[in-house]
Amino acid sequence: VSQISSNKKMAKNPLVNVELRQYLERHDLESTIHTIINTVVKETPGDPYAALANLALQYSNSEAQLSHFIATEILNGQGKPTLQVEVFCIHKEQLTSRGTFSYSFNDGHQMQFLDPQAEGEEAAIIAYPGEGMGRAAEFINTRVNEMLKHMVLSEVALFESAFKKNMEDFETRTPFGVNITSSCISALFKANASVLQMEPYEFVYGLSSPSSGDDPIITPPRIMINFLTGGKSVNSKLKYKKFYIIPSVELTVSKPHLIKSIIQIHANFRKLLASSKMGEAGVKLHSDGSFIAVAIESVNDAIKNLTEAINQAGLTPGKDVSLGLNIDGDSFYNAESKKYELEPPKGIFDSTGASDYFLKTINENSIIEVVEDPMATVDTEGWKMFTQKLADKPNVKIMASKAISSQLANFQHLVELVSKDEDSDNEDQQREEEDGEEKEEADQDKDAKSTTSKKTTDDDPNKNKLNPQIVMVDPHVNGFHCDVIAMTKTMKRQGGNVCIKDSDYGTAEAFLVDFAVGVQAEFLLLAPPVGFERIAKYNRYCQLLEDMRNKECLIQAE
Repeated sequence: VSQISSNKKMAKNPLVNVELRQYLERHDLESTIHTIINTVVKETPGDPYAALANLALQYSNSEAQLSHFIATEILNGQGKPTLQVEVFCIHKEQLTSRGTFSYSFNDGHQMQFLDPQAEGEEAAIIAYPGEGMGRAAEFINTRVNEMLKHMVLSEVALFESAFKKNMEDFETRTPFGVNITSSCISALFKANASVLQMEPYEFVYGLSSPSSGDDPIITPPRIMINFLTGGKSVNSKLKYKKFYIIPSVELTVSKPHLIKSIIQIHANFRKLLASSKMGEAGVKLHSDGSFIAVAIESVNDAIKNLTEAINQAGLTPGKDVSLGLNIDGDSFYNAESKKYELEPPKGIFDSTGASDYFLKTINENSIIEVVEDPMATVDTEGWKMFTQKLADKPNVKIMASKAISSQLANFQHLVELVSKDEDSDNEDQQREEEDGEEKEEADQDKDAKSTTSKKTTDDDPNKNKLNPQIVMVDPHVNGFHCDVIAMTKTMKRQGGNVCIKDSDYGTAEAFLVDFAVGVQAEFLLLAPPVGFERIAKYNRYCQLLEDMRNKECLIQAE
């Protein structure tokens, strides 16, 4: 088929009005349609009309827009209320479903919802027994849809800003929308991946990694699993709160062996608990799938039994599988006396004594790789001291969790390092804002304020900062994935990384596995593979490893 000659183009026809002519020329409509028809005639497909439609869609460069969410309350495998959110978007003049996300949490959270009609002191958490997720679904289907309709789907940061802006009128941000924001934002991430015809981890990687134009090289996170829960939260005599097992890099990326090994260690550990003097009464499962420390009362016994379970699985402790400890220093700390009540009445220590006490456990057990929350949140000097004492053990990483509580503001206050110049600029800006309303009075007091607030060269803006190598973040608790990406970038700039925590009480929804891979987290904290919903996360992890191998973008961590 010959090319259309310029004098035969519709746009040149004198009977075509100016607006239509401009429309034809702006979209190069005639030449494009001519090219599409030429292609179909040349290839002679069996269904020429379907071929015409597919070819035409390739020329569309319109961005997908959000049409609406459809939120529904369903039940997860434990029969708990669960929020399911489906995203519908308009892309290339077509309305399509592009992503579904299911959100569930423990009983303390899923029943909470902030009444959007309440004002002032009444704008607090109102518990609707059994109705929290249903009311959240109703809120999404009405107010959220009105708020976000027709926004460009790829602008995920703007979606999060819109949520935050509409939450500013409420006294407590986090409880309001932790189920709403997390489920909607997660569904939007999955929808973007669907529109771009990529896996969700690839979309997350594009947001979290600087674009170099080269093919992505991805280091997958290592999996951490909470096997044993102790501490005051479960009325256990075992002091430390959690004991994790951490498969090595080699074991993590070996698809057929990872899940089998973890299940075998879990089964071995159960047998060891049942063989104690308490028998089967010593085997008690926590709601997150870990074992509650009923039969085990000492830290050394816990480590000994976990090491034996690893040995019985035919694996080498410290090489194939290491351990992590969540000490939870806050649970021992007395804020009034500023002492750690580890073994009262005699075992009461200051920061120095407590750090030595915890360090003794590490020195006696080379299998330990991660220590979480060793010191109390307010004990910044204790954190510094413990970090310095661990300086000669580069294979042991300190992880902060409780102090951050997955919130960006806490992270910026306690972890993100500030240069002295930046700190000085922030103070100057703050003074300008405070002085702006009453300029005359500000001018009179300017010298005095400058003198009293000016820092000496010896002051360190980071003197009260914690210095963890790892920060644990639960995107379900944060609710804003761009905040989590920002924290991850900052940690990597400071030489550290993050641990992404999946929900202990969730569904078979495995998006956070994609998220952890996409941000290239150091660790991915999962519940033990007990039950199909939890095993689904491990299966997804193995699927992603295989996908990255096929795309030749997978590398092992050092």
